[in-house]
Amino acid sequence: MIWLFLGTALLTLALFLKFKWLNVVVAVGLFAVYFDVLNQPIFDYIIFLIGVAFLIIELYIPDFGIVGILGVITIIYSLAEQVRDIPDLILLLLALVGLVLAVSFIAYQAGLTLQISPQFVLNKAIGKQVDEDTLVSYGKLINETGLVIEDLRPVGKIKLDSDQQVYEVMSEEGMLEASQPVYISRVKGTQLYVRKN
Repeated sequence: MIWLFLGTALLTLALFLKFKWLNVVVAVGLFAVYFDVLNQPIFDYIIFLIGVAFLIIELYIPDFGIVGILGVITIIYSLAEQVRDIPDLILLLLALVGLVLAVSFIAYQAGLTLQISPQFVLNKAIGKQVDEDTLVSYGKLINETGLVIEDLRPVGKIKLDSDQQVYEVMSEEGMLEASQPVYISRVKGTQLYVRKN
């Protein structure tokens, strides 16, 4: 059981670190020890890893929660196959959720933020080419207000009040729901960051 908790803690911490691959590899190894892949069939282990991958994808690419729900279902299924006792499964799931929240809180208190690769973020107005003029004009967007039109998890879409353009942005305050008023707090290269207004 300790291997599952250690792997979960490392995987959660990896979301906040710039160099995350070492944490991910070690976490995958710890999960393999928990699922005892050398002595048991690896089906549950693979299903578990698919579920974890779905949850990570849901964090980076918002899609109305479908991938996240599939991830939760596959993780619960794989853990249920390991535990085989409903009360123990519920306690295990609650402990894992508590661990993820605790590690996230500690990372946040330590000044870390979710590290999202720029390849996952569309950094321009939808339907426009990124060129020098666009880069220059992004600086003018600071303090512009708008409305979240697609949940920011922490990446999503907003529509600016001034020009009604839709931009894909990153929230500096975690997840924000649709219809939340926001303002563009800063621009880094072609990436727009927003905060609650």
